[in-house]
Amino acid sequence: MAGTIVHLVIADLLAEEWAGLCIVTPYGNVHFEPDYFIAGNICPDGIMARKGYVRKMKKHTHFRDNIEDCDFHKRENLLTFHRRLDNFMENSFNTFKEDNIRSLYFGYLIHILADEKFMLEIRPEFMENISVTGLTEQNMEIFKYFSKDVDTIDFRLINEYKGTGRIYNALSGIDPYEIKEMVTKEELTDSRQWILNYFFETEHTGIEEPVYISYNRMKEFINSTVIKMKDIFKCLDK
Repeated sequence: MAGTIVHLVIADLLAEEWAGLCIVTPYGNVHFEPDYFIAGNICPDGIMARKGYVRKMKKHTHFRDNIEDCDFHKRENLLTFHRRLDNFMENSFNTFKEDNIRSLYFGYLIHILADEKFMLEIRPEFMENISVTGLTEQNMEIFKYFSKDVDTIDFRLINEYKGTGRIYNALSGIDPYEIKEMVTKEELTDSRQWILNYFFETEHTGIEEPVYISYNRMKEFINSTVIKMKDIFKCLDK
């Protein structure tokens, strides 16, 4: 799925567009709070900070329990995925009315929708590109190459994206938060601190070119995802 910084760049670009507006969603309106929205975009992956973490925990926070990556695109699986996501968002918006918390959960939603787009568009391209090596879905080694490309793209974005400072300030200045019944406040605090240290406070030099997902292709993905989210969610004056 898309890298941490890819998600944060998408979030920051949308935050620039939506700051000061009211966003209309199927679950209720969001009076947009940029910092919480940006933080929400790293919450689904925050589960990786859980003690004893295994991958099925992350599949749960992404509404993909018992759905294999290679089968995600199938109609019945997409219907199941969206039903779970809709139920989660409806329950969350019924529970929380505060603008900052709704913005947090809205950020969570954008992360999930961005990952869906990534799974349907970028992942098949990666699999096709790496197939020349003879590797297939059955080779665990494939995930090593996938992770390396994702990290390489994230490191380059950190060095080149103009809004890095805004993202850092949002994540470093926000009060602790949780995603109810998904990821705890402690786990999300640990995850956020790790992201700040690993990506923002550690210098990344000698960055190699990604091999199977090009940097320019991911920039196109970021831009097309921002456009798609703006098309899906309309705005009102706050």
